[in-house]
Amino acid sequence: MNTEKLKNLILFFVTKISSENLGKTKLFKLIFFADYEANNRIGYTISGDTYLKFPRGPVPKSASMVIKDMEEKKELIVNEELRNGYFLTTYKALINPEMGIFSGEERDILGSVLGDFGNKSRGKLVELSHQMESWLKVGMYEEMTFDNTNGPSPEVFLNEYKRDMNALSSE
Repeated sequence: MNTEKLKNLILFFVTKISSENLGKTKLFKLIFFADYEANNRIGYTISGDTYLKFPRGPVPKSASMVIKDMEEKKELIVNEELRNGYFLTTYKALINPEMGIFSGEERDILGSVLGDFGNKSRGKLVELSHQMESWLKVGMYEEMTFDNTNGPSPEVFLNEYKRDMNALSSE
């Protein structure tokens, strides 16, 4: 796991998406999609982290530890609040991400993931992650693996989702 890259992935998404639209579940899915896409495009994940299958989708194994460390170092504010009957964790970055830590291709991937998934709801991202082969092939709370030989890009699922939504709206 590359702690600095994971920290900067967190900061990237926290600084680009408003706190009212970015809770823990959505943040973790965006990191997963960035790593999944990187693995498919360049053969390795950006964060170097492993993922566990949880009920709301893939969870980066080290993210909570990195977030806690960032909070202790006054790099990130973590707030938990009760909203609509459930607890929502929100984040506020106190520092900017160090984008130079990422290669040009990694920055392109982050931009693509932000553009394709940043405005999607937590529920939609969970739904998309539950359709991916890496999610389907392991048991709950087990470690997920990436298979870059036959794993489709998250954009494939987004395109299928758009097609399905268009079909439903035309019925």
